[in-house]
Amino acid sequence: MKPLIKGEKIALIAPSGNPKSQEDIKEIAKIISEAGYFPVYSSNLLTQNNKNKIEDIEKYFSDKSVKAILTLRGGFSCNEILESIDYELIRNNPKIFMGFSDITNLLIAFHRNSELKTIHGPIFSEKKYLDDSFLKNIFSYLKGELNQDDVFSKMDFKIIKNTDKVSGEIIGGNLFVLNNLVGTNFEPDCNNKILFIESVGLSKEIVLSILHHFKQLHIFEKVQGIILGNMGFDEDISQIISEKINHFNGFILKTEKLGHVKDNFPITLGKILDWDGKYLREKNSSFRKRSKSKSPSIFFF
Repeated sequence: MKPLIKGEKIALIAPSGNPKSQEDIKEIAKIISEAGYFPVYSSNLLTQNNKNKIEDIEKYFSDKSVKAILTLRGGFSCNEILESIDYELIRNNPKIFMGFSDITNLLIAFHRNSELKTIHGPIFSEKKYLDDSFLKNIFSYLKGELNQDDVFSKMDFKIIKNTDKVSGEIIGGNLFVLNNLVGTNFEPDCNNKILFIESVGLSKEIVLSILHHFKQLHIFEKVQGIILGNMGFDEDISQIISEKINHFNGFILKTEKLGHVKDNFPITLGKILDWDGKYLREKNSSFRKRSKSKSPSIFFF
């Protein structure tokens, strides 16, 4: 994927839930314009069916003038379109694609079937969820001015469980969606991966039940490390989760800056990361060479 350049086109799509109003769409388009880009989107975003959603995905991936595709809503229906997407078209037209929550379906499917390094990051639904300082970080990341190490330095990780040095490709997303993908042709490969999860709208009992399901599937025997994002509760359940998967031999980190929160920082699926027992960094990055850079903030819990 190439970094964004000012003046380039950004497509807005709604492959999960439809936007609430035309005013919301116009407000997001204005944000894109004010950031220095040219927003494009279909006229039927409020009433799209699955066929329309697939058409939008394929239209904007095939459009050479569009350099990034941002999603407008989460929801519960994105898995319904996975079998009908032209993944070879996406493979041949790689570009920035970002979203989270129910969009995890597409992040995983594009990464697995098209080898696209998709970005787990904010959905552009309403202005109230996108303050100016956070937007600056997001566009700096999309432009390549911030790298993954810079983003990690802002995520205030806490170490829940430590381990020796390991490396792995990062994969993950919404816990409910990841559970739904198990057993399908779109199930992510977790072997030697670093898995991140976030959740919202589920009870603590359901979250723990899904994690027990993952345990029964031996997923935690495959991954090298786990990053827990916001799980949708005022209560921090990271220690409860750690006890639930007490056989897990990898590291566990916790951050409140990943998931259904105001500052949902971007993570690019497919990046190879190093964990050295203290810091999480992109493999072979130039982070250590930039003397003015701040080391990632990680605290023992």
